[in-house]
Amino acid sequence: SSEDAKTVYLGTTSGDVCAIGVDSKLFKGSGPVNRRKHAFGKGIVSMVACTGKYAGNLIIGAGDGSVAMLNVNTMKVVRKVKFQGGATSIALNAAGDHFFVGTDRSNIYLVAIEDFDYELRSTCNYKEINDVAFARNYSELFATCANDVRLWNTKGKDELLRTE
Repeated sequence: SSEDAKTVYLGTTSGDVCAIGVDSKLFKGSGPVNRRKHAFGKGIVSMVACTGKYAGNLIIGAGDGSVAMLNVNTMKVVRKVKFQGGATSIALNAAGDHFFVGTDRSNIYLVAIEDFDYELRSTCNYKEINDVAFARNYSELFATCANDVRLWNTKGKDELLRTE
């Protein structure tokens, strides 16, 4: 909802964001304005209202992996990025200057609101693991085989390599 709680925003399966007046219970508008340029395939599946310096904007996540900042006054997309897998969850950090995006490919990204610069913070296999292999005489490395092959470091708990 808006900061004054007079408007609620909802995402649709067609990729639109609709604004509804709480008091009037009437449709106020929808976006994004340029739907051809800023299509959100597989619908809007996650959304959060920005706070503080970025109030008046929504961060929206779509099933096709698109994540965008939408200005609620103009219904224009301010910034946009696309991740692997659908953007199933979005959560602002306490300061309101970054947000986390969780995807249906089991990735978690940290994104800076200012420029949408992002980094992968966590990952894992998103389908069942068929095999695990450890390096001979070196237990700090192992590989998993699922729908992809990943090489992991046990010491740093990091993914070192991925083939898809």
